Amino acid sequence: MQAVNPHFPESGRIRDSRSGQTWRVDLGRLTCFQRWFRSSLRAKETVAAPSELLMQDAVMESSTMDRVDGNCESIVESTTGQDVHAAYDGSNVLFRLLRMISWGPGLMNLGYFRFRGPFAFLNLLINLENTQRRLVGKSIELLDVKGAQKILDVACGRGKSSFMMHCLNPEATIVGLDLLQRNIDVARLLFGCSPRLSYENGNAMHLEFESGSFDRVQCLEAAFHFPDRSRFLQEAFRVLKPGGRMVVVDFAWRQPEDRKCLEDPETRLVRDIWQWDDLYDVEEYKREARNAGFKEVETVDWSDRVTAPFQATFESLLAVRKRPWLRRRVLGVNPLLNSLSEDDWKQLEEIAKAHDYVRRRSQYMAFVFTKG
Repeated sequence: MQAVNPHFPESGRIRDSRSGQTWRVDLGRLTCFQRWFRSSLRAKETVAAPSELLMQDAVMESSTMDRVDGNCESIVESTTGQDVHAAYDGSNVLFRLLRMISWGPGLMNLGYFRFRGPFAFLNLLINLENTQRRLVGKSIELLDVKGAQKILDVACGRGKSSFMMHCLNPEATIVGLDLLQRNIDVARLLFGCSPRLSYENGNAMHLEFESGSFDRVQCLEAAFHFPDRSRFLQEAFRVLKPGGRMVVVDFAWRQPEDRKCLEDPETRLVRDIWQWDDLYDVEEYKREARNAGFKEVETVDWSDRVTAPFQATFESLLAVRKRPWLRRRVLGVNPLLNSLSEDDWKQLEEIAKAHDYVRRRSQYMAFVFTKG
């Protein structure tokens, strides 16, 4: 048999495009596995937390209010000259697709995927919001919260990451901060019912807190929107107590020379979709943090768990469309995909190519810094 698309098996074999290795797949067993997997997920989804259901209702009922990224902070001061409001709403075909396959709307990060490599196509069978919650959990682990510490969650969006932090660390005091009052209102409605969890409107580059106010600071997949990340790093350093810890999860160029692609058509398309001007490269990020006064504790590359499987899952869905028998099955499971036109699918193919172009030149990084 010939090897086929590495992300979605059709002929009984799957191939890892990086290593060249090929595995034989029993499609009959795989079908049984898919049925079991879907049934188990349905059972889990039936016990969804009331707060999650309320969030979904609130988002659906107030689409104009929620036309903003849950982790996007720098709308007013963005230098792109574009409207970040349109980056995460239904006017963008990519985000319409993602909403149809369970990505968001409570969290807007890419997600930390369990299935990767040649098995990334299995991500199409799961609730993608679980991967997003997993990414928040990984970031919180790096924060290493201890006892009754005070934590600032920068660019908390609609507040779910702050709420998760509160649930995992009930003795700590959590402050979720977001530039958009709309997001803060939604967060307070859904999660702001505890004296140890609060939400405030504010700007990441001009934090209105006294120096030394927090033990921990988190900024999860938001700083790439900020027009002045160095200013944010300085402000985060100021509000941290001596010995405080900060976790920044962000995109970065692999090498300084990768920035040369910034004006390439593919990169401009991705910048327009996600609304960002430029990225730091990895060493530049560390240098700017040192200049702000931080000491580096740990730097982790999560590309293999975030951007690579996200891309592979995206490509798997596009591959399904080109195989009639698979398309019928997928549409049977998720009829929402029928709303996409042929023009939408063509746009998605171009978007997928552009994202892969940028992904190969960038990394998804978790930086851990301390003050003093």
